[in-house]
Amino acid sequence: MKAKDTNQHLAACGLQIRNQLGEWELTNAGLHWAEALPYCRGGHSGYQILWNPAVVSVLRELA
Repeated sequence: MKAKDTNQHLAACGLQIRNQLGEWELTNAGLHWAEALPYCRGGHSGYQILWNPAVVSVLRELA
């Protein structure tokens, strides 16, 4: 599955949403399956969402 499709699926399952800047942000439900870590590189900063591999079973259930 492509990253764009995966992000759309995570959003459809209620685990993440887009914020006002168009960046992905965890929902309360998503906090159980991932963490958002700050990053700064190449003059850009923000948060990178790191998903627990176990979220795959949740995505299959909610699909």
